[in-house]
Amino acid sequence: MAAAKIQTCEYTVLLVDADHSARGELGSFLRRSGYQIRDFERATELLSAPDHIFHWSCVVSELALPDMTGLDLVRSLRGRAIRIPVIMLAAEADVSTAVHALRNDVADFLLKPVIERDLIRRVETVLARHAALVQSSS
Repeated sequence: MAAAKIQTCEYTVLLVDADHSARGELGSFLRRSGYQIRDFERATELLSAPDHIFHWSCVVSELALPDMTGLDLVRSLRGRAIRIPVIMLAAEADVSTAVHALRNDVADFLLKPVIERDLIRRVETVLARHAALVQSSS
């Protein structure tokens, strides 16, 4: 099944990275493509946000966060029945780390430094896939 084209302005990317400059750069990439951005320095900041921000969104998170791992963040979201897609980023990771993340409900995995077109393509893909799943379950 081919993923439907999404309207980027309808979606918010929830960006979690302790590195201020990385958040700025990734946010710029995504804003240029029409996404709304909410950025967070820590996973706990995202987890304390009101549930409505998770509607029509996806998470792009660094794997190594100061307060928990990106995989712990995914587990916390799933524990709250928040099923939005999560794209994991890592400055350093091997194949086994990426495979482990993908087996633990991460939608996609990218190594830093992130190439803008790769990030945009991955965000579009996971959001389109998620939208199709939501529509098919309604």
